[in-house]
Parts: sequence; structure tokens; C-alpha cells
Amino acid sequence: MRIREEIGAGLLKSTMEQHVTGIVIHTLPHSDRTWVSRIFVRGLGLRVFAVRPGRAQKGSSVLFQPLNRLSFATHVESTRGIHQLSRPALAAANQYLSIDPIRAAVGIFFAELLHRTLEEDYVNDELFDFLYHAIGLVDQEDELKNMPLWLVISLCRYYGFDPAADDPRAVSDLFHGAQDTRWLELVVSAGYMDIRALQWPREFRREVLADLTHYLMNQLGHGREIRSLPVLVDLLAG
Repeated sequence: MRIREEIGAGLLKSTMEQHVTGIVIHTLPHSDRTWVSRIFVRGLGLRVFAVRPGRAQKGSSVLFQPLNRLSFATHVESTRGIHQLSRPALAAANQYLSIDPIRAAVGIFFAELLHRTLEEDYVNDELFDFLYHAIGLVDQEDELKNMPLWLVISLCRYYGFDPAADDPRAVSDLFHGAQDTRWLELVVSAGYMDIRALQWPREFRREVLADLTHYLMNQLGHGREIRSLPVLVDLLAG
């Protein structure tokens, strides 16, 4: 309701135009002429923008798909609200993310995690730089089966809570009291290349991904399930 009221009352304006880079997190149609897009902007954090497809640039409807990396001009005030943007363009093009089924499933999962966990006005440029790089990996990487594990673990770290930094017993608690936590301790402390090389049975990988996702959501106080997770694990199991 707040979004509708602010669009009806008029968009927020500022006196200084900024040229920025942002990552599209979620876009929702508001009317035939206006969309509302949540974009994570370097230096400004998560902001809400009104988008008028086709007005700023031909083909702009494609630009505002989740996980697109954009450059654009904007007038942004420090207060919350719905802001304007102009001259949107791709800052880095995704070549395969939307056309390959496995990549698309990983991307949908990643975008849903971000949509559910990023708060409006939250600024974290280190997280932005990670996301910018990670989207490129999802788009180009050949080996994807462990990619979601790395994405979830990395988000935990950038949000400020790290299973590997907890008491060792916390790893067992995280994974439903598992007795043998050697592999689990490895994955929560591993870097990208280590996780990429892991050879796990698919059922075990499925359980670890589900438990890590629950851990992330619970730490942030979000109780609802990630709806795209079951589809993702089914595709990765194929």
C-alpha cells in the first residue's frame, strides 16, 4: 500500500543527479505504464525506483529483470521512498543466465534470497561487489552443482553471521545434530574453489543446501520458506 500511495502522491525528487551502478533485485508491475523495481545500488544501498517501460529507452522492459547489472542516472534523496531513474543501460550483460535452465534456476533462487533478505536503504558496498562478481560466475561458470552452497554461505558472511566462526557444536546444531560434522565444518569455512571441487552425494548436497538456507533465513528473522529451492534441487539432481 505504501508504494501505491507514494506513486499517487508523486515521485521523490532531488537537486543533484548521480550516475550509479545497480543490481536489479525484484520488479513488480504497478500499472500498464509503471513498474516498481527494487535495485541494490553501489554507494546508496537498496532503493525503490519507478520504471516506465519504453519511455527512457527502447527495450527497457528487458533491462529490469532480476540480477541484471545496470548503470543509470538518478535523483536520490536520503529519505525512503520511490525514486526516478533515467538512461538505464546494461553495465554487464548476462549471456546465458536467462536461457539455460540450470543457470536460470540458480539465478531465480539467488534473486529470491536477495529479495527476501535485503532491507530498503541497506548499504553494503562489499556485498554489492560480491554480488556483481557472483552474478557473472552464475552466468559463465561451467560447474554449477555446488554454486548455490557457495552463494548462501557467502551471503551469511556478508550479512555478518558466519557458521564457521561459531562454536564447533553450532555446526552440529545447524545440521540437525549430525554426528559426523567433518564435511560440514569444511563447507561452512571453505572458499569458492574448495566448494566448487566438492564431490558429494546429491541427497547430502540437497540437505546441506536446505539447512544452510534455513540458517540464513532464521538468522535474519524470516520464517517463510524459499519457494524456488525445491525446483532448484530437483534440477541440480538431474
